[in-house]
This record gives sequence, structure tokens and C-alpha cells, in this order.
Amino acid sequence: MRKKTLAGSLGSTYLRCLILMAKADGKILPEEIDFINLHAAAMGVEERVLWSEVPADLSFVDAAAVSPEMALQIIKDCIFLANADGEYSPNERELLELMAGRLGIRQEAFERLEARLIGLWRLVDRMRQPDRP
Repeated sequence: MRKKTLAGSLGSTYLRCLILMAKADGKILPEEIDFINLHAAAMGVEERVLWSEVPADLSFVDAAAVSPEMALQIIKDCIFLANADGEYSPNERELLELMAGRLGIRQEAFERLEARLIGLWRLVDRMRQPDRP
């Protein structure tokens, strides 16, 4: 069985967005690499090919080739990845806004999704505190 290539596939847009997001704060955590490689493996993409074919910008993103549902999934997973280290940096947020725009997601929809996920992170953080009421 032949492995999929990144060229022209919807999965490549998803994976490339994840990699750009992981790089946005200047450091790539082992957990981020594992998250991306797990998704790549599920799509049949070889890791070494995946990491070598990512451009430095969003020029590969074509909103016309991505369904609205997939666009939201990409942004959701990129927001999740941006918080992998417990910090949501201005560089990560700026990239997410640009990415959302390229994917055809309206600013209001992006901000609602972002607010829901940030609220979820805060809830999880509070639940992890040993002295919580």
C-alpha cells in the first residue's frame, strides 16, 4: 500500500497548519511533535516528509479547498496546540487570526471558538488545583 503524499491533499493543509502553529512561539515541545505525528500517522503521512514540506507562511492555505467544518476543526486543533505549553502567546494568536482568515472563518466565529476553548482551559486548570472548593 502506497503512503499518501502531502501534495494537494486536505490532510496536508491540516498538518501544515498544525506545524506552523507549533513553531509560532519559537519552541516546539515534544508533546506538540507527538500530537502532530499521531495525526500524520492516522492520515498515512510519513513524518520525515511531513516536517520537511512545511512552508514558512500560509501561502498553501486555500479556503476554497477546505469545507467550513474542516476549517473550524483546523483552527480548534491549532488553538489547542497553541496552549500545549500553558501559554497562549501574541505570536500564536496573530498566526491563528491570519489562518482563520485564510480558511474563510469570520472574525466573530474565530473569537467565539477561541473564547470557548480558553474557558475550557481555565476550567480544567481550576479542576487540577488540589485546594479547589
